[in-house]
Amino acid sequence: RQSIDLYNECRRLLRSLYELRERDAPPITGAETMEVLNASSRMPKELFNAYLRELLEEVSASGTGHTGTARLTITGSVLTNPEFIRSIEQLGGLVVADELCTSTRYWSDPVVLDDDKSPIEAISQRYLSNFPCARMFPSDERFDRIVDLVRRFRVDGVISQIIRYCVPYAHDLPLLSDRLEAEGVPVLSLDVEHGTSGSGQIQTRVQAFLEMLESRRR
Repeated sequence: RQSIDLYNECRRLLRSLYELRERDAPPITGAETMEVLNASSRMPKELFNAYLRELLEEVSASGTGHTGTARLTITGSVLTNPEFIRSIEQLGGLVVADELCTSTRYWSDPVVLDDDKSPIEAISQRYLSNFPCARMFPSDERFDRIVDLVRRFRVDGVISQIIRYCVPYAHDLPLLSDRLEAEGVPVLSLDVEHGTSGSGQIQTRVQAFLEMLESRRR
């Protein structure tokens, strides 16, 4: 139970970090957020939680913010390379939210402990009811949560990064694209290798996507 409380505290702190990204000019970039997420999976939780508390105080009081030509969300399975996001932000986009196995699905739902369940049952229930992966059927709950992210973070466009041969996400993409475009949010699909930092071809497509988003606002 002590370990569950520790991990739930980590999730709560990460949620607070993401709430800062809802601002018109977030004090932290998408690439910097990915670096924090990577640290959360590598550092001992006690040390990471203390580090993140300090970081939250620092960035909340910094008085600085980041803007871009478009507010973006990245969806997909696993993404751990901050350089991929940094390559997008260097082109003028600002990644304000994400829906990834290594981000939102990690921190979005806490383990709920009560007297009627053992800790193992509570952990199992959390995995079964967590922000769904594309492998879970039906896809409606996942799509609903993505639409909620898009609305809450006032997203202009979505970049779907699909790791090559990741069948569930490739299969879901047409349905997700239809759902988002019904919300007026365009989708760019990128077929990538695991760990990519953003090739020239990817940057060319992202640049064209950002230009299209900018033209829509004129």
